[in-house]
Amino acid sequence: MNLTAFMASFDLIPNSTDENIGTLKTSQTESGGKEYTQRTTTIKDCYINNKQPGLNRLPNIFIKDNYLSEAKLTFDDIVVYNFTNELEPDFTAAFKSRSYNEPTYVYQKFWVDKSQFIYNISLYILDEINELVYDETNSWEVAIVNCSNDEYGTPFENGTIKALEKNHRTDSLPGWEHFDFLNSPVGSVFLDVDNTNYTDEGGIRKYWFAVQVKMPPDDTFLGGGAKYLFFKPDGNGNGVGDTFVKSEFSGGGHEKKITENYVDDNNTINGAVIEGDSDSFNATDNDRYIAQSYTDNLTITTRVDFNPANSSTLHWLKFEAPNLTPQDLFGFTWEEFWDLLHPYVLYGFDFNIRTNISDFANIKTAEVFLFNASNSEWFNVTEYVNIKYDEETLITVSIRDRQGKDDILSLLGNPGNKYSCNLTFSFNYTSNAGPFNVSFNELTFDYVELAEVYPLQKFDPGIKELFYPTNFDVNETTGEILGNPDLNVLEFNDNNYLRAKSHSNNLTLEFEFNVVPYLNSSAWVMDQSDYQYVFPNPSVLEMLLALTSNVSIDDTENLSVASLEIYIGAASKYLYIPPELEGEDWLPIWGEELLAHAEEYQVPARINSTDSWFIMQMINASAQKNSLRFRLRYEWNKTQTPPPGGFTVTIDQFSFDITVQNAVSSDFCLMMGIGLNNSVLQPTDIDLKVLGTDVANDNIWSSTIVDCIPSEDGYFEFNVTTSWETISFDVTIEYTVYKYIIELDFEDKIKPQYMTGT
Repeated sequence: MNLTAFMASFDLIPNSTDENIGTLKTSQTESGGKEYTQRTTTIKDCYINNKQPGLNRLPNIFIKDNYLSEAKLTFDDIVVYNFTNELEPDFTAAFKSRSYNEPTYVYQKFWVDKSQFIYNISLYILDEINELVYDETNSWEVAIVNCSNDEYGTPFENGTIKALEKNHRTDSLPGWEHFDFLNSPVGSVFLDVDNTNYTDEGGIRKYWFAVQVKMPPDDTFLGGGAKYLFFKPDGNGNGVGDTFVKSEFSGGGHEKKITENYVDDNNTINGAVIEGDSDSFNATDNDRYIAQSYTDNLTITTRVDFNPANSSTLHWLKFEAPNLTPQDLFGFTWEEFWDLLHPYVLYGFDFNIRTNISDFANIKTAEVFLFNASNSEWFNVTEYVNIKYDEETLITVSIRDRQGKDDILSLLGNPGNKYSCNLTFSFNYTSNAGPFNVSFNELTFDYVELAEVYPLQKFDPGIKELFYPTNFDVNETTGEILGNPDLNVLEFNDNNYLRAKSHSNNLTLEFEFNVVPYLNSSAWVMDQSDYQYVFPNPSVLEMLLALTSNVSIDDTENLSVASLEIYIGAASKYLYIPPELEGEDWLPIWGEELLAHAEEYQVPARINSTDSWFIMQMINASAQKNSLRFRLRYEWNKTQTPPPGGFTVTIDQFSFDITVQNAVSSDFCLMMGIGLNNSVLQPTDIDLKVLGTDVANDNIWSSTIVDCIPSEDGYFEFNVTTSWETISFDVTIEYTVYKYIIELDFEDKIKPQYMTGT
């Protein structure tokens, strides 16, 4: 009998512990056989959560000691879960209602990559309510709108898809307000991507929509109060969270409307025109008006004729309006009416000139005059308009204050036709040497008016900065501090106080608030009219002074003066100072006896956005250039005998609250519930993929799999992915596995190499 020996040939099998679950491997088999087996399994309640992937339950099959050859996955009962979308993750802003008459509309943008539904919107709001009124005038409303295709993708005011209105909250505490579209009569909101603006960014097509929140008016004067909406503004400039606003503000939303008025006539004296004509003054381009002097002096006169529509207003202001009676002006004199409403009637003028002079080193004078048509005299304005430049330079002069407007009106020429007004300039030059050239590239005199509009304006959100006194002083001739003068005690209404005692019948306490390091100077460097009347709204939206104090008196009549005053200093030129206070450095904020109370009481002073500009001027005019100074001034009634040891003032809290357009970290935002219609859902709606390839819309995915290796414990997991945040599904898996068959070859005759001793 022949001795039998065997040899086995089989594949080198890769170590599965070196590979992640579901990784495809190419077979290294060179010979040998495979045994195939077909199997079917159904897996229930698979789950994908892209926000918390640790919760995922992906389908898997047990194929230990086998390899996967092909698979077919049939999906069933695919459910997409509604999720809450926070528009911005980083910051919170407090937006305040801006009108006592009209609603304020706030829009915040978001995008989707497919058509879907919004089921609910949640807002965090504060509504200081009027408990007696529940109607449309003080209700809140949320709507979803499409976006336009302008450069900002501005929310489309008339593109409302659906809106849901609710009465104001039943209490004055801040809290969440839930607008449930799904369970309301209006139903869920369908975001149809075919009806809105889109952008292509980073390979993703983004379809843009916006949430519109209608805030009720501030009804402080009707027993209610301010309304606040808390939300997160755009944190990264990519469009998501971009915020727009539409509201009445300072009598209406306004924009500057500019009408350019051009040179219609010009004349060169003691010189010659080398190039150009009257049209050369119209705009900055390559068409210049160039004149050359004959000797050492040159005069160029130009006349600007105003647009007929503007001329009629100017004619009325100059010749007709000053003759109106109080009966014509709602009880006001013309002076009072003009002082109050001049920004609305005539917002201002802008003078633009681009010019230069040759042989600059020898130019002696370069002066500008305006012709006074009333008395035929010339008015020198060189101190306001410097035209002495050797390089072509644009000079712009903006006139917004009342006096400047009055000056221009007094100079206007009028040929007798109320639809014609003009202004004449004279440019006079002298030189220390011979001929020289003067070039004008532009000369326009713009008429600027306020057009009342309600456009959607991009909004920078407002937050509050709270300040406390940084310095404190008591006039030593009037009193002294009792105890430790710790300013930290002024931060809260508690049992910690700052006390001062008078020496006799008066006491003065001075406080300083250091605030500018926290504010951008652009908040107040602009012209007051721009700050007050023109969008975007002021950088400083509101200020609030709060003082909690009391005085050791028996009756309010004990004190003739108990007031809070602000240091105005060099800012007096911006303010109306009553005649009795002219020359004073301190201006009373409250009445002279308002702080005369024996019991502890808090007195607030709210400074609106219109007046905040003046406060900012006081900051800029202060000696330190970065602070506000306040003082408390008390005087005992001269008709009464002061107490022998003087009187005591106790201060519990003193703060200065500034609402500025900025952003701070917090955790409130506008949230929306988003979902899809599961009854008509298709896999492609949610980008459902298996192992990186799409699931077809018949819910089937199938593929040949080249030698896929299971995990160490014998399971192979199918990597199912989706673009939706959270889904669940059942799946039936039909698959084929194989394993290698070991082949044994038997030899009839033993070869020499296998013999003993070889």
